[in-house]
Amino acid sequence: LMAIVACFLLSGGAFAQTGNGMAMLENPAPDSYQSGIAVISGWACDAQEIVIEIDDMSFAAAYGTMRGDTQERCGDTDNGFSFLWNWNNSGDGEHTVRALADGTPFGEATVTVTTFGTEFLRDAHGVYSLTNFPTADEETRIQWEESLQNFVIRDNPTTFTRDFVQAALDRHDRDGREATAAYYNSPASVEGQWYVFIIDENDLFIAHPIMPELIGQDIKTIVGSDGYELGREIAMATEAGHWIHYPWPNPVTGEEEPKHTWAIRYGGLIFGSGYYESLTDDATPLPVGHSQVAGVAAVLENPALGSFHSGMAVLSGWACEAEEILIQINDMSLTAAYGTVRGDTQAVCGDIDNGFSLLLNWNILGDGVHTVRAFLDGTLFAQIPVTVTTFGDEEKATFTQNLVQAALDRYDRDGREATVAYHNSPASVDGEWYVFIIDENDLIVSQPVSPNLIGQDIKTIVGSDGYELGKEIARATEAGHWIDYLWPNPVTGEEEPKHSWVIRHDGLLFGSGYYGPPNLQEYQLADFPTAGAELSLQWSQPLQNFVITSVLPSE
Repeated sequence: LMAIVACFLLSGGAFAQTGNGMAMLENPAPDSYQSGIAVISGWACDAQEIVIEIDDMSFAAAYGTMRGDTQERCGDTDNGFSFLWNWNNSGDGEHTVRALADGTPFGEATVTVTTFGTEFLRDAHGVYSLTNFPTADEETRIQWEESLQNFVIRDNPTTFTRDFVQAALDRHDRDGREATAAYYNSPASVEGQWYVFIIDENDLFIAHPIMPELIGQDIKTIVGSDGYELGREIAMATEAGHWIHYPWPNPVTGEEEPKHTWAIRYGGLIFGSGYYESLTDDATPLPVGHSQVAGVAAVLENPALGSFHSGMAVLSGWACEAEEILIQINDMSLTAAYGTVRGDTQAVCGDIDNGFSLLLNWNILGDGVHTVRAFLDGTLFAQIPVTVTTFGDEEKATFTQNLVQAALDRYDRDGREATVAYHNSPASVDGEWYVFIIDENDLIVSQPVSPNLIGQDIKTIVGSDGYELGKEIARATEAGHWIDYLWPNPVTGEEEPKHSWVIRHDGLLFGSGYYGPPNLQEYQLADFPTAGAELSLQWSQPLQNFVITSVLPSE
């Protein structure tokens, strides 16, 4: 059904011809809200330099990251560019972003920025539950992530832990008992506060990377500092698994803390891992997310250790001297763009062109625990465990944009009459997907699912909730934009939330959409960042994450 040709979620922008080829500014989307630390990104087929202008400031973007979806247009794939920007530095209000390839402008977007009145909000903590998100009768937890200066969707530590153990079971199935025990006795298997221990059929430890002195000891002899016979409780684990709660040293802090361990019997062995009470304390920040290795002047700053992630984001940091910065996520290796200006590295490196960044759509990894590793010319200098939460809609959004692009390609190849005829035929409908076309006078000329709309002015169409969706569709430019509204799903026959991508091409409007979450209402969060304050935030389809739309300070 869906031929997914790119792992990145395009958010907007129009193709532009530069002196050396085609280019596109994808993020930020025109007329969008922006907040926190975010990425300005896109692609260019053939450029020596990509410059990003934000109002009257100019910055060189990192250029040359892999973009497989540009192969057809560019003839190669190393065309991605990205620039990490803290919108707090811009201040509240409207700002204009421009992109230039070798001095030639090819993209522009005006955005509205909301800040907390400071360049970097520190020591703020908050976990909130959003009702009816992403759909009615669902609830989603979000957490303030200081390193991103934004809220992210988060899972809870119990899910993280169970996924971590499941990864060990999967490794056992794939690599066998001996290799699995060897791996979980190695430091490489430790992810911050998380590690896996393994107990054999005789209740003897065969893997414990933090306390190797326990290898060979009977788990049933282990007693906690409070006298609790935790070992006997762990040994009672069945194939259904169970939780055990006891005090145990935290390998990160070195302090004994309450630990919650998930233990499960599998293939005759017991596999276990746990999290510490501090991870559930909303007043306790997560550890700072970077690592250094002796002799290697490099830091991975984002993502943070043990952090939660969702949507589009940039993996970033700096390195003093490098030929290549390689980011490995699970078994996937990607080359980061390297050499952006980082004035704060002057004292350490002796120069400032040391920044690296990699744009990533966390949704392509799927829910659960993932490990990010960073290499400088082959030397590992950082290893960070993160938890990803998704809604599973990234493929639908990408497919929708690809379907619209296919309609534009058909128009360029076959002409207007043939394209309109095709997209009025049942053959053009693919499940919930179809393309609608609107002419220069805002009249609908193609609508294969609702042919009764042919000839109607799109601007007169109003949703069942009163939203003037037709006027919003008619506003689409060559940059394209997303519109969210209620509309009948041709598969179910029911009215559902629809997310349409609409773009103007040669005077016509081409659009298509998909159905489902998320709910795009605004949410108010009380007592953030301080008691008595209130902020509003809204889901951003292009960023696949939340943006802050207003802040009311405490009186």
